[in-house]
Amino acid sequence: MHTSVSFPGSNGDISTRRQPTSRPVVALQAFSVLLALCLWMALYSCTPEREAEISLPVRTVGLAEGLVLLAQPPLHIAVTLRGKPSAIEKLLGADQPYTLDLDGVGPGRHQFPVTLERIPLPVGLEVLKAEPTVLEVHVEREMTKTVPVSLSFTGDPPEGYLVSGSEATPAEVTLCGPESVLAPIETILTKAIDLSGRTQSFRQETALELIEGIRTQPEDQSILADVTVAEQSTTRRLEPIPVVGLGSDRAVTVVPKEIQLEVVGPIRSLDKLPQTEGFRVYVDLEGLKPGVYVRRATIELPVGIQLIQAKPKLFTVTISETAGQPEKPPE
Repeated sequence: MHTSVSFPGSNGDISTRRQPTSRPVVALQAFSVLLALCLWMALYSCTPEREAEISLPVRTVGLAEGLVLLAQPPLHIAVTLRGKPSAIEKLLGADQPYTLDLDGVGPGRHQFPVTLERIPLPVGLEVLKAEPTVLEVHVEREMTKTVPVSLSFTGDPPEGYLVSGSEATPAEVTLCGPESVLAPIETILTKAIDLSGRTQSFRQETALELIEGIRTQPEDQSILADVTVAEQSTTRRLEPIPVVGLGSDRAVTVVPKEIQLEVVGPIRSLDKLPQTEGFRVYVDLEGLKPGVYVRRATIELPVGIQLIQAKPKLFTVTISETAGQPEKPPE
């Protein structure tokens, strides 16, 4: 027994046609989406809320030109809030300052209550408290003043050296700041320049030692310090030095025979010399005939040594008719 099945279509070909989705299927899909959304909302609503404390930075705006804050408000406000953990975590990564509007505020001390409603929070978070509850500011008029710069030093050069001079460039700077702070300032110091081990003059860039609330105009101005380091000098009275007559081939006598010198020079140089080494004193007799003369002595000093005083100033020189051995100055 045979069973035949025929399908509609031309030439006996099988033809297919997409059947439209039935309404019950569409409804089932919509129901599934709605059910998933309800489950998510149920799970979210079941998530327990928790309390947390965050720190909000305080930002001041609106202060009029020519005024300055002498006493700043607290840098942060500690806010205790309650809400979903996910919302709290999101807030922790956000930059949400508490804005303190100083528009219209004049000189003086002012207090501003911290308003919980003004704390910027996402929906779903509740502010429980904030500390401090009051923000206080001290507003003063700003002034400008030009003062001289004084170089500041620390440490000392090695023994035998000293700072003989110093100069700051620029020699004056313009400062800006609160009137009560800036008015008493008559000069501004630089940060300390270390002199330890310095045996030569030098140039160094340094900054100003500004107190809080004071700034330079233009800002961040640096100072160029020129420091002169020199050998420390001292005076010394030398032992009597012989005086000789030079330039004559005859017998010569010089009265008095010695001279007393007082000199000034670097300590290190004088300490390295014996009392009279390097000093030469003579009377120039070149071209003089026999006779008696009153002459000043020629004094030769080592390099770096200067004469303060010589006694006596004049010498009596006798040149005889008799030939003699020419005198030599002391070495």
